[in-house]
Amino acid sequence: YLKKMEGSELLTSKWELEELDDAGKPKRVFSITEKGRSCLSNWAAALTDYENYIHQLVDMIRELN
Repeated sequence: YLKKMEGSELLTSKWELEELDDAGKPKRVFSITEKGRSCLSNWAAALTDYENYIHQLVDMIRELN
């Protein structure tokens, strides 16, 4: 998924040759781009909308009881 996100310009990556992982290999470090931040912000707004719809649905169900 990270490579796909990088291909969509949501992330960038670089190899940290001085930083090694547990296996002694260089680490690949990912950073979010401005496009990625915008996408993340839009996704957060969509999730907030879903949350509100779910609360409304739960309230309507409770009123039936």
